[in-house]
Amino acid sequence: MIQLSPGRKSYNSWSLAIERGDLAALESFYRHDAVQVDVGSGQVFTGRAAIVAAAGDTIAAAGPVRLAALEKIAEYGEAIGVEARVATRNEEFVIYDLFVLEAGAVRYQVTGTIAPRQLSAGQHGHAPDTAEHRFYARFHAAQQAADYAQLRTLYRPDAVVLFPSAGVVMPGREAILEMREKNARNGGASRRKAMVDYRDAPAVICAEEVANVKPGVPEHVRNLLSRGLGVSVNVASTSADPGYDVLSYEVLILRSGAVRYQFGGMIKPRLEELAAMSKQRADAIRDAWQTSNRMWANERR
Repeated sequence: MIQLSPGRKSYNSWSLAIERGDLAALESFYRHDAVQVDVGSGQVFTGRAAIVAAAGDTIAAAGPVRLAALEKIAEYGEAIGVEARVATRNEEFVIYDLFVLEAGAVRYQVTGTIAPRQLSAGQHGHAPDTAEHRFYARFHAAQQAADYAQLRTLYRPDAVVLFPSAGVVMPGREAILEMREKNARNGGASRRKAMVDYRDAPAVICAEEVANVKPGVPEHVRNLLSRGLGVSVNVASTSADPGYDVLSYEVLILRSGAVRYQFGGMIKPRLEELAAMSKQRADAIRDAWQTSNRMWANERR
């Protein structure tokens, strides 16, 4: 018998209520003060009644919304992040759906589209003058500067990072900062190139951005490359890699003025596509080095 995780059970039950158009059942999933943010449309619904009414409007316009496949999930305690394929009468979408529960009911929900992408209305790349945006500006600046002392003040001790695209969960501020520092030591970096969309609501921050991402290369992998290529592969040489432009989503849920939950995932390329691109580039570099070494050896004969 297949054992489903609590997060999968909750999401399947929530999706079934949507598919059946059972608004009474749907209402039971939300707290009275729940907040729902739709990143693509920019709509923010506050309160259980408003959220359920909006779901009813969607079902009336598009017909039943069916969960075709739950593709990725990351969950920890009362936080659930999924990437799923959903279908209406005429269309199919891949979405991200992020939930934070309190006392077993949804307190915060953020949803956005992975594919097909649509231009958002209104606040496209524009940020309002809110407490949440001012917090995000400090948070982003600390990330870009690798200012771990500042980041320590912006994460709660019990902060949790969830990355549904890879099913990865990182609980605890110290573990999160250690992961960031280790990636930086291995030559990893992420530099924002464009803010594609930004939305916020009280205690909720939602951003979609394009960043140039350079994955860190661990020391044992650099050593293997050095032996295989016959040349020294160090952090400086891997840092010279041009990286990859990645469109991603990031959602912060704040509590007492600091990050309690941080969700993140990849929109384009998808994780599997990026892995294939990385392998293709690595294979090309290896082949080039091997060809160069053979030519050098032949010239010395």
